Amino acid sequence: MKIQSPATTPKIRVKVMATIPQAILRHQLPGDIPEWGNCQFSFDPEDSDYDWLVVYDDLPAKHGEARKHRYEKLACPASHTLLTTSEPSSIKHFGTTYVRQFGCVITSQEEPAPSRQDLFPGGPALVLWPWQEPHHSIQ
Repeated sequence: MKIQSPATTPKIRVKVMATIPQAILRHQLPGDIPEWGNCQFSFDPEDSDYDWLVVYDDLPAKHGEARKHRYEKLACPASHTLLTTSEPSSIKHFGTTYVRQFGCVITSQEEPAPSRQDLFPGGPALVLWPWQEPHHSIQ
């Protein structure tokens, strides 16, 4: 008689990009460990193996380049992208073109977005939103 072990659910790989130091983002996770429940987080800007992309405010600049030239070729469906903003539009304005690239937006700003969740500005937050669409790029 064979004993069957319970099926293990594969980890959801989440790439997190931000202009703030990685240590601040890791500190939002229990024990500063890049895993939480069924999610495994990567803070490596060159990582191209992920199921979700979370951007906190803006994409970081590559070494020696202006941030405005940074883009991310998505390794996940566009619907698996999340932008979370921390500043009101009176402090930092993102613009409709930028915001509409994301499958979900958590913000206090006025910009319209495909799936917008209104929240007061706050610190770094990691949220997953389960939708699916074709691959795209974020600039």
